Amino acid sequence: MTRPRLLLLAAIATAAPAQSAMAQGAPDRPPAPQAPAVPNVNPVGTYDVTVVVQGASMPSTIKIEKKADSTFAGTVSTDAYGVFAISSLKVTGKEITIVIYTQDGSPVTIALTLDGEQVSGEWYMSSDGSRVSGKRRPPAP
Repeated sequence: MTRPRLLLLAAIATAAPAQSAMAQGAPDRPPAPQAPAVPNVNPVGTYDVTVVVQGASMPSTIKIEKKADSTFAGTVSTDAYGVFAISSLKVTGKEITIVIYTQDGSPVTIALTLDGEQVSGEWYMSSDGSRVSGKRRPPAP
């Protein structure tokens, strides 16, 4: 083989891995850093909230406790509709999602955001829904 051909083959062999890396979509820059995760709030406590049901403002109480197995339980109560056991409760950062069931078995979701001792959000079910606002009571001494 002549020297110019040998140099040409060496150049092609050297360029092939670089082209392969580019073809695989090698990033130009490192990925942007992700925001740190917000730690989960502790939802335990008693909340005095106001909900709007069928256009009427209604005071309600949400009680949440932590069970021995580290899951949560509690109740949602209103003077007009009674007391409902919390069926499920999920905490993600500052968000608290509660599911209860009405007397006829319809699910009601209460989605809240806890900011300090203030709570706000909404409740919804298939036929109604509205805003929720209130605050957590101070812990008993």
